Amino acid sequence: MNKELTLTSEDFADVALRSIVATDQDSLRRWKNAHRFAFFYQDIITPEQQTQWFEGYWERPHDFMFIVLAEDAAVGCLGFRMLDSAADVYNVILGVPEMGGRGLMRKAMRLMCSYVLRDFTRDIGVKVLRANPAIEWYNKIGFQETQAHETYVEMRLDLARFQPCRFRITNREQK
Repeated sequence: MNKELTLTSEDFADVALRSIVATDQDSLRRWKNAHRFAFFYQDIITPEQQTQWFEGYWERPHDFMFIVLAEDAAVGCLGFRMLDSAADVYNVILGVPEMGGRGLMRKAMRLMCSYVLRDFTRDIGVKVLRANPAIEWYNKIGFQETQAHETYVEMRLDLARFQPCRFRITNREQK
């Protein structure tokens, strides 16, 4: 499975997803640390831990992490990993808060989910801590709560409410 790809949409030109590279590690670590209380793992991530995660990431063939690009600038990240026959969305982070309110992360999620639906599975879920205000955001973009737990909720993409976008995949070696 080629993880070196870029996703662009024919439906909107202001957002693209580029699979992560080694030089993205510092941004990923800073963004995750800045928003750590919204995630299950809430300890500060060190540069060494980030490097260890990144090296392991390349060993996991069905784990994809993308940088969200807006006008070629990195503004956030999001990813998914295949667990059995379902896609688990994770690390959805707007890393540049001043870019908020423009719908960039909504478009990025729509693009990623469209890719997952076409190439992997129709079962897309996310686990969100109850204290995370993103639960409402996930609901607005087409996810619905399927299970409630003491500290988190499980949500699934409602295919009746989700509108896939048209997209193109470019592999790095094709450029």
